[in-house]
Amino acid sequence: MLSIIFAQDPTPCPPGAVGENCASGLYSLTDVFGRIVSSLLPIGGIILFVMLIVGGFYFIFSGGDPRQVAGAKSTITYAIAGTVVLALAFLIVQIIANFVGVPAILNFDIYN
Repeated sequence: MLSIIFAQDPTPCPPGAVGENCASGLYSLTDVFGRIVSSLLPIGGIILFVMLIVGGFYFIFSGGDPRQVAGAKSTITYAIAGTVVLALAFLIVQIIANFVGVPAILNFDIYN
């Protein structure tokens, strides 16, 4: 016998669900935006770490040239400042969530 294949599953996946019928778990634009926002902190940390490494290489290979040393120092300074800003942004949101007593502000969800 022929089996019938439907293009769309009749039961939609609940928001945030991942399973056999829910390939990506992305049910709405809210889920997509929430995942983008939650992935920005690790991506920012990786970028800042790479900038520290790049600044270190610039400093090592400057050859004593004052302009290149100053550029390397500014790269390292800006990477450290970015790390501080990123950490403070995370901590401020955590402190507000704990102080107010509403941990739901840590999850991006428009409907609830």
